[in-house]
Amino acid sequence: MKCKKLVRAIIAFAVAGSMSMTVNATSISDLKDQKDQKESKKEEAEAVLAQLEKEQNSILDAIAELDAQVTEYTNEITDLEAQQTQLEADIETKQTELTAAQEKEQEQYEASTLSCRFGTST
Repeated sequence: MKCKKLVRAIIAFAVAGSMSMTVNATSISDLKDQKDQKESKKEEAEAVLAQLEKEQNSILDAIAELDAQVTEYTNEITDLEAQQTQLEADIETKQTELTAAQEKEQEQYEASTLSCRFGTST
C-alpha cells in the first residue's frame, strides 16, 4: 500500500511537473515572441530616428545656406546705404556749386547789363 501511495505521488508529481513545463514552454515561447516584436519595433524606431536625423541635417544645411544669403544681402544693403549717403553728399555739393554758379552768372549778367547801359567795360 505504501508502494501504491508512493507510485501515485510520483505520478502526481510527474503530471504536475509536465504541466508546469508546458506552461513554462508556452510562457517562454510568448516571451520570445514579445522579444521579437520589441526588437522589430526598436528597429523601426531606429529607422525613423535615422530618417529624422537625415531631415534635421538637411534642414540645418538649408538654414546655414539661408544665413549665408542673409549675410550677403545685409552686406549689399550696407554698401548701397553707403553709396546712397555718398550720392546725397555729392548732390548737396553739386547743389551748392550750382547755386554759387547761378549767383555768379546773375552777377555777371547784372555787370554786363550795367556795362551795356553806361558803355563801360569790365
